[in-house]
Amino acid sequence: MIKNRDPRRLRDIENKAVIYIKEYSEKEGFAPCYREIAQELGYKSLNAINNLMHKLRNKGRINFDHGRDRSITLCVQKDEPGVFSNLHNKSEPQSVFAKPTEPA
Repeated sequence: MIKNRDPRRLRDIENKAVIYIKEYSEKEGFAPCYREIAQELGYKSLNAINNLMHKLRNKGRINFDHGRDRSITLCVQKDEPGVFSNLHNKSEPQSVFAKPTEPA
């Protein structure tokens, strides 16, 4: 029997990708390229990473510009536990290496 899943909920590999993008971006100051994401996740196919990035964008977790290298940014999810809960309280694309604003 197939359970009804929340379509916004991340699968394990999607969650690993988001965590890697977040950690890499914080450390390096820019997003990883598809080849680096593929290496980290154990993929050989860049097409598989492209499909994964499109799924994450469709779920509202990342944003990127086609044709621009290292343009992946995380989209912060408001009031949702998990990877994004400690970033910001906004639901808009936000660079992971931007400094958070202080609450008023």
